[in-house]
Amino acid sequence: MFTDRSDENLNKLTADLYKKIGEAFSGGVSVIELTNLFGYSKIEFVHGILRNAKLIPLIVSGNLKLYQKWQ
Repeated sequence: MFTDRSDENLNKLTADLYKKIGEAFSGGVSVIELTNLFGYSKIEFVHGILRNAKLIPLIVSGNLKLYQKWQ
């Protein structure tokens, strides 16, 4: 049902959204605030975007040393 043009528009919209989320986070907006903006009750959506953009580290459960390295 989708055309190549609509797929292209959707991909551009997704890329723009992810870029804006990264810019907001880099500008000081917290992950909680971004999560609330989208109406989610869990932060995995925003965390995933920020991890993919390499703005926050992937933290393995119990690995606080990796987190401290990023600060």
